[in-house]
Amino acid sequence: MKNRVDIHRVSLFQVKVLAQEIYDKYFKVAQAQPRGVVAKLGNIVAQIERACQKQHMSTRDSGTGWRELLTTALNELTLLLQEDGVVSAYELHSSGLVQALLTLLSTSCWDEGLQQDKSCKLLRQRQRVFRNCFKVLSRYSLPRV
Repeated sequence: MKNRVDIHRVSLFQVKVLAQEIYDKYFKVAQAQPRGVVAKLGNIVAQIERACQKQHMSTRDSGTGWRELLTTALNELTLLLQEDGVVSAYELHSSGLVQALLTLLSTSCWDEGLQQDKSCKLLRQRQRVFRNCFKVLSRYSLPRV
């Protein structure tokens, strides 16, 4: 009976050592360097947030820089989404993209302290840019039935 227990302990130890080696060799490295898609999504999220910030800081004369930044970010997103199987739902959510899009397409923390008509105007501008980017996507990528 004691022999069985010893054999069991040795095999458990061997499994633990092997598991640690596999983790160190494959998973630790993968966690340290996220997939390229996750990095791209992170950059898109940062661009969306910068565009919103620039929109609120812009004056009437220099108010178009945020549009170009937002358009670039959304075009990169549309290209990424067009490729089947490249981005998982988990990656979309964990990258912060869902929250960034919610902030972009609804009244956000950036709108606090503004008059309601100004806040609505800024929101409509952001929504228009979003619609235009995704309208182009649907026009070229979806087959007509």
